[in-house]
Amino acid sequence: MECITTVTYSLDMNGGLTKPFQGRRGIRQGDPMSPYLFVIAMEYVQRELAQLAKNRNIKFHPRCRKLGAMHICFADDLLMFCKADITSIRLLQQTFLKLIWTPGKCRKKLHLPSRYLGVPLASKNLSIIQCWPIVEKITQKINCWIAKLLSYAGRLQLIKSVLFEVQSYWAQIFLLPKKILKMIEAICRSFLWSGTTTITNKALVAWDRVCWPQAASGLNVINMYY
Repeated sequence: MECITTVTYSLDMNGGLTKPFQGRRGIRQGDPMSPYLFVIAMEYVQRELAQLAKNRNIKFHPRCRKLGAMHICFADDLLMFCKADITSIRLLQQTFLKLIWTPGKCRKKLHLPSRYLGVPLASKNLSIIQCWPIVEKITQKINCWIAKLLSYAGRLQLIKSVLFEVQSYWAQIFLLPKKILKMIEAICRSFLWSGTTTITNKALVAWDRVCWPQAASGLNVINMYY
């Protein structure tokens, strides 16, 4: 909470600034954490409304019954609708009030999901087990391709444009363990030279030289250690 309570504000009134006062809640305008927290909060709103839609006591709006829709969310706009009867309106109101924050605590204790948008939610460095889905996803992609019918140039293009993008998506958020980077490098190296995910030591050119720029007789592959 230090990023909120240690901030001071001043108001511009009558051509001058008032005495600074400390903030107690909310994030400063333009804070990079704001959209991230907003997405997490709206995720819970949609989950609660999805659970409400399964309640037999609530009735859908006549025009939304076939779709089974009870809300529409776009950016920071949320539309909720149901049939205009007392029971349905009360259930909709009670569900929405569960998510209202009171000073110092929330009326309902919410548990964060372990993953969001494909990556784990963690405040510390990820372990090897948490990062293992990267290796599995890269392996699954290679197994779906008919790599034996591809040339070296075709495999190289897939490594640059597809496989490395999986690793880059995680790396822009977390510092990946060195063992995971070595595993990804070994899989990509085996795929380039043999077309399979089986890790072997058979390589026509050393991987360090493959990472050299084309001007230095390399293949311009990204070196994940730099």
